[in-house]
Amino acid sequence: MTTHTQAKPVGTPTWVDLMVPDTDAARAFYHTPFGWEYDIDGPEFGGYTTARPGARTTAGIAGNQPGAPPRPAAWSLYFATDDIDADVARAESLGAKLLNPAMLIGGFGGMATLADPTGAYFSFWKAGSHIGSQVTDELGATAWLELYTSDAQAARDFYMALLGATAELMPGGLEYFSSSSTATHSSPRSCRSTRRGARSHPSGRPISCWAAVETKSYIDWYNTNSVKTILKESYELRIFQGIAVGVSARYRYL
Repeated sequence: MTTHTQAKPVGTPTWVDLMVPDTDAARAFYHTPFGWEYDIDGPEFGGYTTARPGARTTAGIAGNQPGAPPRPAAWSLYFATDDIDADVARAESLGAKLLNPAMLIGGFGGMATLADPTGAYFSFWKAGSHIGSQVTDELGATAWLELYTSDAQAARDFYMALLGATAELMPGGLEYFSSSSTATHSSPRSCRSTRRGARSHPSGRPISCWAAVETKSYIDWYNTNSVKTILKESYELRIFQGIAVGVSARYRYL
């Protein structure tokens, strides 16, 4: 288990959240395998839900906002930043498209959302009182982050240039790049809590994927929920409301 009490290093994953059309259904669904409890904000913050596998936060859940264009249900990854405007400009120069300009979320922090050159969404987060995930690498907490994309090579090149990171092609013949370190543009930093990967997805539709570590209620969850298996390797990737969710079969990724 890794706990966090301050903002993450610039360029490292700091938060994940889920946009869904039905937040009640999502909260009920994820409570079973992960033991999540929830803190729900007031209407001034759109009823944003913060999920906790215990006392510490690990992820968020949000509904589609009234009047906003509908978006497909998906997990989104936030990278830590200390200068949103500069990082947005850098991302755009590398081929990203700005979707939501930088804005403040009360005293919690600031964010901006973009689409990478392959079409996948990602965000920057500048921490205020909300530092991002307070716990990782624990039962029910974030542990592995992947991007399923129509062009893994292009995605790798973009994120490595944006974050100053390095990525290695994993052996085995699958086009899968893995990165366990990031940098503040030029100064390498270790990303101890969360590793990331990118692989090509045959449908050509980018899918952001969030994965959690092993949960003891996994078998019960599988047997009692209508969850469609779409991929089986060393872990299983499953679909709920069109969302890619990975559940590790064992602690092999820690």
